[in-house]
Amino acid sequence: MTYFITAPLLYKEAVIGSFESFFYGFDAPAPHLQSSFDRSFTQARVSQSVSKNGHDSDSPKHPIQRHGGDHQITNIGLHHPTIDRIHKRALLKLVTAVHIVHNLRDGSMYRDTQSMKVDDLYDIFDDLVEKVDVSRHTNIPKSVKDSAPAQVLPNLQRATVGLWCRGGQDRSEPFCPSPTYSMDAFYDYHCHVASEMYQFNPDTVCRTRDYCSFLNEYPVVWGDIKINILHDADLCDYGSHLVPDARNYVHIDIDENAPAGFERNLFVRYEDMVKAMATWTSEPTLSAIQRQRTEVMFVVHHPYKREYDKGEEAIRRWYKSLQEYEAGLRADITNHNLFAAERAALGGWDRWRIIPEEDHPFCPACQPEEYRHHQNSKTIASS
Repeated sequence: MTYFITAPLLYKEAVIGSFESFFYGFDAPAPHLQSSFDRSFTQARVSQSVSKNGHDSDSPKHPIQRHGGDHQITNIGLHHPTIDRIHKRALLKLVTAVHIVHNLRDGSMYRDTQSMKVDDLYDIFDDLVEKVDVSRHTNIPKSVKDSAPAQVLPNLQRATVGLWCRGGQDRSEPFCPSPTYSMDAFYDYHCHVASEMYQFNPDTVCRTRDYCSFLNEYPVVWGDIKINILHDADLCDYGSHLVPDARNYVHIDIDENAPAGFERNLFVRYEDMVKAMATWTSEPTLSAIQRQRTEVMFVVHHPYKREYDKGEEAIRRWYKSLQEYEAGLRADITNHNLFAAERAALGGWDRWRIIPEEDHPFCPACQPEEYRHHQNSKTIASS
């Protein structure tokens, strides 16, 4: 009874450190959840029924599974429940949010690579594939891999990647005697692991940068993602995580070297953005219309938070200064014909803005309730 009550609540917003465990039992019959007394009592009744009728008419039944018109399996047992059974398929249909975190064992995942003594990039990659155990992230039922996410998790709305428990795990790295190749192999291997993992593809995704982690590269698909939030975005390596045909929020923490440091920071971020987006033109599945619909919002956190006056007038001044920085950067790009090749490849795309944190203080994936409340209230900075 306890499991029947708590399981739907736990699966509504799931924290996942092992994909293998999360999807375990997807194809298996629903497990018994009765007490030993109840089970013995049921078995006794079954024995009586069999002896009388020749079949187990009183035995507990699995939830009835039928195929709905959308080709998804409907679990009647969840809508008309018995105390003893809940099927994993039905539980996964309750999931509205997932939080993908570092498994505690990920900190020592490279423990078998200490003896690696190779100088070739591809040999290092092959050794990593062979020696590093990532089964907890890649071993999931074949039926899950072969099904569209909308069938396995039809109600999934948002996902966070690497945000919970960040900074607490052991960031182990493989020992590679040849540093010329090791970091390239390490990066390629992380991309490989990310691509092998199940790809959650909800409407809203957010992630943080976490050095030495394959979660840096996850997810690798675009699909239906419409809001993409990058927390603690890397200065020169966030562009590869922008999502086409989506609104991208890139959070920026400015140090106290402003204004000179601020201007340089924005310039470098613009450069990385247009260079990364220019590569999208080689993607055969990505249309020019989808590229043009892409938005990038640089969300700037105030550099003087402790002393910063949060009054309306101070916020307006802060917002005006950001508008001036944006106008100045746009003028420099146009007047000096900066990044001409990339801008030409993007066909005149110019849907980027610089906004203050006050306009976007909450994350729709991390803090959905606060975000909705903020969106429904008046934003002082933009007024």
